[in-house]
Amino acid sequence: MADDRFYLIGNTVLAASVSCVHGGVMAVSKERRRGTLGMVLLIPRARVPLWAGRVLPYVGNGFLVMTFVVAAVSCAFFGLSLGALSLRVRDSSVVSNMAFTLLILFSGANLPHEAMPVWMRAVATVTPMSHGIEALRELFAGASCSAIWPDLAAEGALAAGYAALALVLLRHFERRSRATASPHIV
Repeated sequence: MADDRFYLIGNTVLAASVSCVHGGVMAVSKERRRGTLGMVLLIPRARVPLWAGRVLPYVGNGFLVMTFVVAAVSCAFFGLSLGALSLRVRDSSVVSNMAFTLLILFSGANLPHEAMPVWMRAVATVTPMSHGIEALRELFAGASCSAIWPDLAAEGALAAGYAALALVLLRHFERRSRATASPHIV
């Protein structure tokens, strides 16, 4: 049984970062709901700055709420990846809520990674926030700042991976919508 600090640290990172997941999903789905997705997909501009700009307010929120911003960045791009996938479903809030539940289970916020079955630990290694939460716990346990760099680097790598996944998915769905001439419902 973990002490109160374990839950406090894990859930603090979870609470501060999960808005980035919801924000990433909503950044894409609101374009569709407002009827502007077609215009976004048809403008002759680079997509990377466009979609990255959509999640920056949520990353900024993570910066303001918590100084452990790497977890917020990985959550924002995880959310943008889910936002791209949510273009294939009618209700994006289902995607956001499922993601939040998975983050509660796998991030290590409420269950130590050591207590997880092997398959859950494997999933946890690619779950946003899991490395950020671990780094924060190490820091509170007295570790030096240099000791947490491996966890922060792993969280940064996840952020980069989810950013790449988000852009690939958005580009794929954009091409499909152009091919089927349906820019509003991808």
